[in-house]
Amino acid sequence: TERSWVRAMGNACSCKNGPVTTKEKLNQYFMIEQALLLFLGLLALGLSFTKPFYKAKRNAQDNGCPELDEDSCDHIVVTYLSPTSWAIKNNGNYCEYSCPFPQRNVEFRATLSCLTTLIVVFALVLRLQPHSPRFFMAGRFTYLVMTGLWFAMFILDSDQTTKGLEFCHDDFEVKDEASGTKFTLLASGRDIKDCIGGDFIGLCSLDLTVCLFFAGGFYIMNRYIELIFGGGLFFNSTAPPRSNNPMQAEKAQPKV
Repeated sequence: TERSWVRAMGNACSCKNGPVTTKEKLNQYFMIEQALLLFLGLLALGLSFTKPFYKAKRNAQDNGCPELDEDSCDHIVVTYLSPTSWAIKNNGNYCEYSCPFPQRNVEFRATLSCLTTLIVVFALVLRLQPHSPRFFMAGRFTYLVMTGLWFAMFILDSDQTTKGLEFCHDDFEVKDEASGTKFTLLASGRDIKDCIGGDFIGLCSLDLTVCLFFAGGFYIMNRYIELIFGGGLFFNSTAPPRSNNPMQAEKAQPKV
């Protein structure tokens, strides 16, 4: 029963030798990793609603830089090929402009960041302590799912960032397949000084970092389960817990 599992785990915690040291280290690693993951989740949430990731950067300076048209970044083609950032030289001034990520990327990242914050706070409160097997199964499954979701977020942001850089390097020219004519959006090629993508690449790196931290939490939790329950990826909740006492382990072996 679940009570016997909890009782066995409590007995394991009271031991001073053997795997208990490993269990305590795993708990410490888990707490440190979750604290860092909480910081990264809040950082991703904050950056999702700041320039240049959420709003267009229309005028970087006030000393002679022309403003970008308010509806330029809302063009259906631009939203498909964003985010993009570029700089022009106007009357000796270095002016930077940008169009943000598509709204679907922003909403997806914000949702994952909120879920990350809630999950990590819940994990920090409960920690790796004696709980029922179902708790660890649910926690491990949650971390595995969040790893996959953040990796999907990384793929989506990386794909959009690549499109935006290529769009800028092509001088914002778009070809109409029906008529075969080309037209220019945002800025003409002769005005573009640099194509900038550092901020967007940095946000993609943040997505991947959060993904890796969730994968690390999954690995630590899986090691803890193997230590306490003696199971692998999908441990059997009806199997006897791993004993830390060699005498008890010898008694538990079936007699021939």
